[in-house]
Amino acid sequence: MHRQTHISIPQKLFSVAILTLCITILLVYSCDKDKEKSIVGPVEDTYTISGKVVTDRAYSFRNLTVTLIGTSVEDTTITDKWGTYSFDGLPAGKYIITPSKEGYEFFLSSAEASITGTNVNIDDFIGWYDRENVENGDIIGKIVDTDNKPVWGVNVQVFPYPQKTDKTSEYGYYYIHNTLILNAPYQIVPVKEGYNYTFSPDTSYVTPTEQVTVVHFTASYSGSPLHSISGRIVDAGGNGVFSSIWLVREKGLGESYHSKTDKDGFYTFCDLKDGTYILRVLANIAQETIIVDGKDVIMPEIECEWCNCEAEDYFPLKTGSSWIYDRTINDGRTFDYTVSVTDTISHNGTTYSQMSIDFPGDFNTYRIGHNTVYALSEGEEKLFLQFGIYSGDEWIIDYIQDYTCKGTFLGAESIEVPAGTYTGCLHIETIITYGSTTHESLNMWFARDIGLVKAMKVIVSYGKLIETITDELKECDVVSN
Repeated sequence: MHRQTHISIPQKLFSVAILTLCITILLVYSCDKDKEKSIVGPVEDTYTISGKVVTDRAYSFRNLTVTLIGTSVEDTTITDKWGTYSFDGLPAGKYIITPSKEGYEFFLSSAEASITGTNVNIDDFIGWYDRENVENGDIIGKIVDTDNKPVWGVNVQVFPYPQKTDKTSEYGYYYIHNTLILNAPYQIVPVKEGYNYTFSPDTSYVTPTEQVTVVHFTASYSGSPLHSISGRIVDAGGNGVFSSIWLVREKGLGESYHSKTDKDGFYTFCDLKDGTYILRVLANIAQETIIVDGKDVIMPEIECEWCNCEAEDYFPLKTGSSWIYDRTINDGRTFDYTVSVTDTISHNGTTYSQMSIDFPGDFNTYRIGHNTVYALSEGEEKLFLQFGIYSGDEWIIDYIQDYTCKGTFLGAESIEVPAGTYTGCLHIETIITYGSTTHESLNMWFARDIGLVKAMKVIVSYGKLIETITDELKECDVVSN
C-alpha cells in the first residue's frame, strides 16, 4: 500500500500540471481574442451621396463623369440613362462632388456635401454645351416647395415676352430656349393657375450676360390638401418598363402633366386637386380614366408591350452596325443597298455617329438626344426625329433647309418585311413641302433594338404622282447598346 501511495503522487502532480497548462492556454487565447476585438473596434456606419444631373433643356444628362473627393475617399462614376449618379459606402464627413464633360459648362461647378448620419441627395447640377458667339441666351431653373420637393406644372413666363413660357417638369425644372437678348432686362414670373401657391421670389429680375441664366424659385402652398396618382407600367412578362406618360385633367381646365416611369416602371403624379383625369401611355396604347376624390390613388399595373421607348433603342448608332434593304421603285426597278455606322466624329465638342449608305458619297451624321435624333447639317445641329410621344404629336424637322418639313408620330404597328415580322414598330410620318405645288411624304417604321425596318416615300407635284419608293429590311447586324 505504501508503494502504491508513492507511485500515485507524481501522477497527481502531472495531472495538475496538465490542467494548469490548459487553463493558461485558454486564458492567453481569450486575451488575444479580446485584443483582436479592441483592435477591430465597432463597425462604422456608411452612407450614400446621390443625385441627378440635367442639361440646359431640362433633359437627363447621361454618360457624364461625376467625381467625389473626401478626406479618405476618392471615387468616379458615370451618370446612367436617367442622368442619376450614386456613391455608396461612404463614412460620415465632408465631400466635394464635381460633374465634368469636355466642352460643357455647369451651374455649380462643384458642390460640398456633409454626411452627418443620413444619406445626401444633390440635384443642383445643370450642364450645357459652351457655344461661341452667342447672341441670345437660355434660361433654366428649378422650383421646389418648402420641403425641397419639386413642384411641377408651374408656368414660368418671361416679360416683356409672356408668350415665351415653359411648364416645370416632374423634376421641377423649366427651360426657355434662345429667348433672352444678352445685356437686356427681363422679369421671370412663375404662376400655377387655380392653386394657392406663392413663390419666393414672386418675380425675378435678371439681365443676362452669359449663354445660360439660372433662376430658381421656392413655392409655398396654402390651399386644400393635394393628392397623388401612382402606379406601374409593365411589359407582357410583368417587367417594369421605362415609358413616357401623360396626365390630363378633364373639363378643359388646361392642366396636363408629362412624366416618365423610373427604371422599374413606377410613376407618380403629385400635387393634384380633386377631379377626373385621363392617364395616357405612349402612343395611346393604354388610356385610363381616374377620379381623385379626397385621397391618393394607386393604380393597378398597366401592361404595355411597346411603351419602353428611348430613341437609342429605335435608332441604334453603335459603330459597326449595318442594315441591308431591298428597294422597290414604281417604275419596276429593284435593288439592294447597305447602310452602315462607320465611325464617330467630334463637332464643337459633341460626338456624332457617321452613317454611310453605299450610294457614292452618300452619308448622314446623327446623334441621339433625349428621345430625339439630331442631324448635323452644314455645321449646325438640327432636330430630325422625335420618340417617346403619343399618337398625333407633331414637330418641325428643321435640318432640311428652304423647305417646310413636319414630323408626326402615328402610333405603334406590326410590320412584315423580308427580314421577319416585327411587333410594336413606331410609325413616324414626315411631310416635306416644296412651295405650294410639290410635296414628299415619308412613312417610316422603327423596331426596337433593330432600327428602321420599312420606309415608303411618295413624291407628288401639281397633283400628279412622280415617284414611289419602298425600302424593306432584308437583313441586319446591330451592335447592342
